[in-house]
Amino acid sequence: MGKRYTAPTGIHGVRRRWMRSLLHRLSPPVMARGERLPVLGVHRILVCRTSHSLGNTLLLTPLLAELERIYPGAEVDIVTQSPLGEALYGSWPSVRRILRLPSRFPPHLPWTLRVLRQMRAVTYDLAIDPDPQSKTGRLLLRMACATRKLGYVSAEKHGDVTHGVEVGTAARHVGQVPVFLLRAATGRRIDHAYPRADIRLDAEESAMGYGRLQRVLGRPDEGVAARPVIGVFANATGAKRLEQAWWFAMLDRLQALLPGHDIVEFIPMHGASILDDRFPALYSCNLRRFAACARHLDAFVSADCGPMHLAWSTGTPTFGVFVTTDRDEWGPFGDNGQVIDGGKHTPEDVAAMIARERGRAATERPVPTSAEAAHAYGRILSQARR
Repeated sequence: MGKRYTAPTGIHGVRRRWMRSLLHRLSPPVMARGERLPVLGVHRILVCRTSHSLGNTLLLTPLLAELERIYPGAEVDIVTQSPLGEALYGSWPSVRRILRLPSRFPPHLPWTLRVLRQMRAVTYDLAIDPDPQSKTGRLLLRMACATRKLGYVSAEKHGDVTHGVEVGTAARHVGQVPVFLLRAATGRRIDHAYPRADIRLDAEESAMGYGRLQRVLGRPDEGVAARPVIGVFANATGAKRLEQAWWFAMLDRLQALLPGHDIVEFIPMHGASILDDRFPALYSCNLRRFAACARHLDAFVSADCGPMHLAWSTGTPTFGVFVTTDRDEWGPFGDNGQVIDGGKHTPEDVAAMIARERGRAATERPVPTSAEAAHAYGRILSQARR
């Protein structure tokens, strides 16, 4: 149950040891207290989460969903180092401000001080450091002006908290860890289904994504698609990336098993097809437009990467093929998420798994989303022609 960590090396290890030393001087270790976090009287909330990758940034949104459930009338400020914060959190109605810190503090001291002043200008009812490891998050929590401060506690997590949860009891998945913290502190059921990541697309974004996907497939601008569509993202970083030959073998078998499906390749940020332009291609460097198109797929297949999390956050059934990273920590979960071990299964086996799930979902997944998007897109076109 407990989350296992490996100590960082290199410059990241030096930085973490320096932050640990600084926090140790500022405050002694604090053990978890028995009192529960109240569910009444909390209206202004601060979340200190500084990770800046796409996956890490997006995987904070389950906590936003849980905050909306427990504190439906509250507003949330988020301190982040991610340049994607506005795109991923800005559509959440509960989010008031996104305070972005630079990725490195010393070279950008005026910027850093400006954000810290903005953060400290508000007295929050609750401030949260949701990461069991981050020393920066705990330092920000200590600097925040808040009546209540919530965070994980351990021998290595120093800094004052009024409500703490032992690290060893936490959930493992990166998107569930912050939710577990809040549930444990408020006394809510910790084994209840966890909310998935959610980018919160609005109706117009969804409609435009539907229209663009239909154009890529060479279909009319209006009307509901007659054939199911599977999206493929064949890129990833480092050892997580699967070879082109693997993708060709898997997709050849998948097309044989699902002849009534279309396949669309989602192109990576560098702008080149990984699959030699064999399939209709869709490119967008805008995360929300990428997600809006992925929303209307019948399935999305990808290695472990940010676009996998992005497609999963739209509700589209997502198959994550993992070969190196811990799938219990990073894999898509819930009704629309499935993890496949790419190291144990052949490409043909993976295709068979996807085809089997598609056959099961064909009679279970509701169609109205695409129908509503088609009608909405038709209205947008009609207005544009006037």
